[in-house]
Amino acid sequence: MTLVIDASVACKWFLPEIGSEVADKVLTTEELVAPELIYCEVGNILWKRIRSGELSPDEADTVMAKFLSVPFVLADSRVLARSALAIAARFGRTFYDSMYLALAVARSTVLVTADERMVNSLAATELAGHVRLLGT
Repeated sequence: MTLVIDASVACKWFLPEIGSEVADKVLTTEELVAPELIYCEVGNILWKRIRSGELSPDEADTVMAKFLSVPFVLADSRVLARSALAIAARFGRTFYDSMYLALAVARSTVLVTADERMVNSLAATELAGHVRLLGT
C-alpha cells in the first residue's frame, strides 16, 4: 500500500503528541510518499518548538536526523505545482496542503493527515476520497 504523508503526521513519529501511537502504525506502510517540501515543513515545526522552548536545538537536531532516515519516495514539487495551485484556488486550501493533495491524486492514493480542518473542508468534494484523518 502507498500513502502520502504530511508533516502533521510525520512529526508525530518523533515528538510526543496526541496521535503519536496511531502515527507509528502508518510508519510501517509499504510505501510512504511525500513532496520534497515535507522537509521544510518538518524543519519549520522543529524551529517553532525551539523558539517556544519545547525543544533544545540539540533535541531538534536529533529529531531531524531521525526524520531524514525515513525512506520516503519523494515527489518533485515542480511536477505537482500546477495541480496544487488549481486545488488551492478551487478548494481554498493553502498551496502547501494542496501539494500533498495533488500528489495523492496523481498517485491515485490517500493523503493521511492530522489536520482535521482540512479533512472536514474537503468532505463534500471530489477530493474526499484522497484525504483521510489520521486514525480513521
